[in-house]
Amino acid sequence: MIINKESIDKSKMKLQNVRADLHTHGWAGQETGKGQIVLEKLGETGRRDLATLCTQGFFQTQNTLIGLVNFGDTRYEKIVNTRGSLGRGLEVYDDHRQRFVGVHLIGNCDAESKWCFVLRGQEIPTDKGHVLILGGDKNIQYEKLDDVLKCAEEMGALRVADHPLAKKGILGKVFSLLTQNGKPLSLGKLTLEDYANIFDGVEVCNSNVPELTEETKKLARKLGKKEFANSDSHDLKRMFSSYMNYLELDFSSWEKLRTNLKTQGEMHFGRNRKHENLWHGISVFYNKIRLMAGWVTFPKYEIE
Repeated sequence: MIINKESIDKSKMKLQNVRADLHTHGWAGQETGKGQIVLEKLGETGRRDLATLCTQGFFQTQNTLIGLVNFGDTRYEKIVNTRGSLGRGLEVYDDHRQRFVGVHLIGNCDAESKWCFVLRGQEIPTDKGHVLILGGDKNIQYEKLDDVLKCAEEMGALRVADHPLAKKGILGKVFSLLTQNGKPLSLGKLTLEDYANIFDGVEVCNSNVPELTEETKKLARKLGKKEFANSDSHDLKRMFSSYMNYLELDFSSWEKLRTNLKTQGEMHFGRNRKHENLWHGISVFYNKIRLMAGWVTFPKYEIE
């Protein structure tokens, strides 16, 4: 059910001990359709709704925050639009649904009661490399890095340099050609240094490239930037392989949540399954084939 907004006690939106994975993509194939069984063989689930996403959060031992990141699509909007059919034992806090929503698992006692929040994100393949925008209220349409960062600032969103030192292998080059017209995968050291004063933080640990964690950490600390650890998962089961742990997050407004996210938090490092990037590349290529064949369509969703 949807909580009656007039009855919400805003003080209860200040949650203690929150595990946050701010860079996830949910599912590799955002729309189901003909050929779905192949993706399920790669580890996907056929269900794409808010309850299924948040169930992965409820598996954790504490309150959670999931960054669901759009990539040339509107997957966050699609998922949020399913909030009206959560089922028994779940209720949703959707005052700020353009930026985030919260799902409450109602237990028999406080120890069994959990929240899973979902934060809107967007990963943008700019002309200088990927950037992660968190908490924006709409998709940014620009491709030039300067325009993207300016638009994110106007929206009051967090600007994070994700996997900034990752380099393209053969798979990365193919992925970039198929999906991004050959644009750079990452900003690189020199670009990040040039734009350091604009970014709010750096993704120090990305579970797909854990071997770069120490090098990226040194660079982030040299630049004096907030450090983040995220999974960059495209599979629900891989979420929280790397994560942040926050002693307290205030969800009563985006402004308070944004301040909390960039001023506190402890990193926990991990890695995704072996050859995760290969599996992701295969699924992306396969979805391109399905799209060209007309087996699936990727509509643009708006929040209802």
